[in-house]
Amino acid sequence: MKDKNTAVDETNKYILIDSMGQGMGCCCLQTAIQGSNLEETRHLFDMMGILSPLLLRLSRGTPCANGKLLNTETRWDMLEMSVDCRTDQERGSNWDVSGNKVEYNYNTEIPKSRFSPLDLFISNHQHFKENIMIFTFQ
Repeated sequence: MKDKNTAVDETNKYILIDSMGQGMGCCCLQTAIQGSNLEETRHLFDMMGILSPLLLRLSRGTPCANGKLLNTETRWDMLEMSVDCRTDQERGSNWDVSGNKVEYNYNTEIPKSRFSPLDLFISNHQHFKENIMIFTFQ
């Protein structure tokens, strides 16, 4: 967090974590839930997609990293960025790591990290039938 009294220079502009473990290992409780059949499991998955963000906001367990205050109170952004394995092309960037502009022959953009929130519900319940799925075949 910064306010009007915070000096900004290159040494305190970013909070760097040096491993995926700092994202994955920040105070959390991971559980496994198993349904009795596929339909129940899909419904549980959808319900956890709704409940999890609410529980995450209630916990607010990670206000600091590397001795600095974060702009967020949970570990989710840190976790999402630490395990994001998309290439620059998949992130939609037209620039490589050297700062050179790159033209790609085809679009392989993946809009979100694998640890991002749900895009769609997977159960066959009537309330969730308005799912719009976009597939890219190559």
